[in-house]
Amino acid sequence: MKSLPSTAELLEIPLWLLRTLKKGEISLYADSIGNIELTIEENRINLNFHQENQLKAILQLEAETKEDPLPKRLETLRLLAETLKQERLTITISLRDKRMLTIGYGANPTFSQRVTATDAIEVNNLVELVKLAG
Repeated sequence: MKSLPSTAELLEIPLWLLRTLKKGEISLYADSIGNIELTIEENRINLNFHQENQLKAILQLEAETKEDPLPKRLETLRLLAETLKQERLTITISLRDKRMLTIGYGANPTFSQRVTATDAIEVNNLVELVKLAG
């Protein structure tokens, strides 16, 4: 069975995209249905998921581990967010054009900073995010 990429390998993907591509848009389709829009603007990646199940799958990637998945997922997200912030880069994640999460330099957290222990993660839609991650 093939294992998931390491956290370090996963961190390199958005950093490489933002360093390499300056502007553009990619729409991914499956069975003629638009699933994900990836828009890259100066120092920002916007991921817009059209299908709830794709976003849910990403949020639950580490649920297969034997340890408590929520702290592990939060630590991975925190590491990515802090790295993005240091590089002055931002990733926004949306579901059907409704922003769920902003991580990195452009994050402007309020109460979510108490939970995430970083100012590099902004939870834009807590109710939906908890529902998807659960």
